[in-house]
Amino acid sequence: MLLSSVRPLALLTAAATLVLAACPAPDLKVPGAQLSGTVKINAALKPLLPPPPGASGRTVREVEPNTLPPVESFDAGEVATDIEPTILTGSLDAVDVRDRILFKVAGEGSASVTLTFTYTKGSGTTNIFLAEGAAIAEDGSNIRIQTATQDAVTTASAVIPAGKTMLLNLRYLSEAPAEYSCTISAVSGAVVGKVYVVAFREGDRHPAELVDPVNAPALPLGAALVNKDIAIDEEGTWTGSFGGLALVASDPQEPVEAGEKIVLFAYADNDGTATSTPANFVLAPPSPADFVSSTLLTVDAPEDGAGLADLSLVIDAKNL
Repeated sequence: MLLSSVRPLALLTAAATLVLAACPAPDLKVPGAQLSGTVKINAALKPLLPPPPGASGRTVREVEPNTLPPVESFDAGEVATDIEPTILTGSLDAVDVRDRILFKVAGEGSASVTLTFTYTKGSGTTNIFLAEGAAIAEDGSNIRIQTATQDAVTTASAVIPAGKTMLLNLRYLSEAPAEYSCTISAVSGAVVGKVYVVAFREGDRHPAELVDPVNAPALPLGAALVNKDIAIDEEGTWTGSFGGLALVASDPQEPVEAGEKIVLFAYADNDGTATSTPANFVLAPPSPADFVSSTLLTVDAPEDGAGLADLSLVIDAKNL
């Protein structure tokens, strides 16, 4: 009886294996047409790359308690502009899950600040926030940098007001103890922030021309971060590439049709004010610190699932 009960089960398992082997692999497609290309920032805007990690400067060790907001914090003092960075060192663990560091950038007007975070012992995941003021607003509107550690070195930049208190909030999400170094560099030029390409229907006009943003908003069809092959050439032109910009209408009753005119807009969020909503120009319109495209690139939408590559956009103006 035991052998007879096992044999049908073995045959059934073999049959199931044959059925699975005969099934073709599913054809998974990303919805919407896919756009990719490059973005250039004119040398006339004097774009800068973040300073390389490993620079020497004033070293400050964080002092506890600085974990519980808003009462606890550590004041790291003033960061010199165009002279030397401030190198903050500290530790995080399952109990000390947050370091709240206050600092100011020396000078007047505005400056580009770059944060370079590196684990010096151990590793883990740390959410990195830079906010104007001594605390993060409930709606996050004062956040200028928001990123997380992914590689051995994590770098992010933003244009901030000089002479104003800034909060560096490090939120540790792992359990094993870790030590870190976070270099805060400030320069008087414009270190390029995150660069985005946003797609709209041509009929929605330029995204800056919001006739009635409440009742007739210009909703984007898609957006992409320019995060590949970033460099500055000998002439001072900033270049980078993007991919995976999917054209998907927010209203399924009005899908993107093949051949429909689409306009693309590129901008550099130099002050980080669009960190939370980079494609929503109602909540986070480009600010005076940002670099923008003065003209839009018009393309014909390809068929759903198809691609359009080698697009070229130019950022050539400051947002006034």
